[in-house]
Amino acid sequence: MMQLIRTAGGYELQGREVRGFADVADAAAYVFQNPEMQFVTNSVFDEVAFNFRRDGEPEIQVKAKTNESLRWFGLSEQAGHHPYQLSLGQKRRLSVAAATVKAQRLVLLDEPTFGQDAANTFALLEKLEAWRNGGTAILMVTHDPEIVKYFATRVWEVKRGELAAELSPESYIERFDGRGNTAVSEEEAASCS
Repeated sequence: MMQLIRTAGGYELQGREVRGFADVADAAAYVFQNPEMQFVTNSVFDEVAFNFRRDGEPEIQVKAKTNESLRWFGLSEQAGHHPYQLSLGQKRRLSVAAATVKAQRLVLLDEPTFGQDAANTFALLEKLEAWRNGGTAILMVTHDPEIVKYFATRVWEVKRGELAAELSPESYIERFDGRGNTAVSEEEAASCS
């Protein structure tokens, strides 16, 4: 969907056909499964400030917006650290914070809650839910049936790289519970929107 790899098919975003990365770069945000793959600066502060600066915002606004984002994601104390010095959970929060500073209309997330404690998982999901209620489309890959149960509005079950089923969250949970499983395998990752 971010046009980072060649795929077949197509879609529209905000009424425009998406043909390449330039068509989605400002309207969509992508959060990698491995946060280190998206870091481009040498400090946590600069990572969040990067897109504000790229867009030419005055530095006083960059500083205020970046500090607000760092506070919200629980990263203020790490502002001067290199992103690689953070814990896995902190790196994931940083990757979400940096990717979503521009309030894009489409947010794609690959396992954003992995490595988070319960408080940070809930805070992140609460933030995503607020964005969704504000009109942002959220597409998240997860193996966590609790996230599907409480936050998904639609579920696409993917097996071996193919769309295996499109379900309501309730139907997915019924199927999941009916199998007596306690975990979702890699082949059964659910994409939630």
